[in-house]
Amino acid sequence: MARNWGLWAGYWLLLVALLIPQVSAWEQRDYEIFDLNDALLSVSGPGTDFYSVFNVSRTATTSEIQRAYRKASLSLHPDKNPDPSAHELYSLLTSVAAILRDQEFRGRYDGHLQRGIPRWRGTGYYYSHYKPSIVTISLLIILSTSFVQYVSAWLIYFRRKSHLLEVENSINNLTYTQVKKQLKKRGKLDSPNISRRAFKNATPLQLLQESGEIPSELTVSRPSLKNVLIVQLPVGLMRGLFNAPHILQRAGAFFKKAADDKALKEVERSEDTTESDSSGRDDFNHEGRRSRGKRKTVPARFPVNNPQTESSGAPIDNPFGNSEANQQVSDQNHAVAQEGDQISEAGEIPVKEGEWELQEIKNLVALVKKYPAGSRGRWVLIARELNRSVDDVSSKARAIATNPALKLQ
Repeated sequence: MARNWGLWAGYWLLLVALLIPQVSAWEQRDYEIFDLNDALLSVSGPGTDFYSVFNVSRTATTSEIQRAYRKASLSLHPDKNPDPSAHELYSLLTSVAAILRDQEFRGRYDGHLQRGIPRWRGTGYYYSHYKPSIVTISLLIILSTSFVQYVSAWLIYFRRKSHLLEVENSINNLTYTQVKKQLKKRGKLDSPNISRRAFKNATPLQLLQESGEIPSELTVSRPSLKNVLIVQLPVGLMRGLFNAPHILQRAGAFFKKAADDKALKEVERSEDTTESDSSGRDDFNHEGRRSRGKRKTVPARFPVNNPQTESSGAPIDNPFGNSEANQQVSDQNHAVAQEGDQISEAGEIPVKEGEWELQEIKNLVALVKKYPAGSRGRWVLIARELNRSVDDVSSKARAIATNPALKLQ
């Protein structure tokens, strides 16, 4: 059956290939002849052609056609003939005479008149006359695609069904020894349903189906109109409309997760930067202490408690500079740390509890960069600006730094 379908499809393709050159031979001049012939038939009725309008033969010369055209124009002029159909025919006389006077046009018309004016005039002719809209063209494409899809599904169905019959026949032709040999290769020789007595009372296909070696039913699903494009397209659109809220929700969750992952990476990067800075300072301080430990003691180069200079009233040079200025610098260095300690002791930090928002995490990243590791009162100052407790701030930063897979809430 499948072979017959394939043969018929080949014949149709060959026929279409032979007809395409005939259809493509029509040009704009042919379309003009078709339009004028249709207009003439609608006015004068069937059986009328361009020659019968002027009452001349098909072998008439150009001069004869010109004289007949003048005569017909005088008789059908609206001033002399009040018949409405005569007015319509008079409006076509000039076009008919122009075609018959032109040798190329006349040759094309004579060919169509001899073969018969075609009814199917090609897609280009109908498209230029009717000019369908985008919706109409889309519907035609969907219908043609659905038709091809349905026919192809039936061809595939018959092909698979033929193959299935061949498989069933080959299985039923197996002997008992061949069946046991195949089962031995699969390691299923101890099947209780396969025996010589059972093999005589049933076909090999039935025994293999009962033993579970092959499916119980070897069938091919028949094509259905539910699977074609013209049905699946509106069904898919309806499903998309119903699932739109769920799709939007999943998209929002995806973008939120991406933003949270980006903030997490920023926190990790800032923590790595601060840890590297802190380790560098510790190494520098350690090297400084080692170098200071190796220095030799240098005796003082200035007199200390010299009674002669004191009694003389001359000023004594201090190599360490002004003691008051040094004291001011020391006070400024400890101002930030003392302020944090005072804030913590005074209890001025407004405490905020609950889950951390994404903006708070971003602020935490910025404050960690603002107050690097090693600063006194670091977490107190950060907690003050975030309006959270010191334990909450430090535990959150520690959890993010130690667990990169943590989702920020």
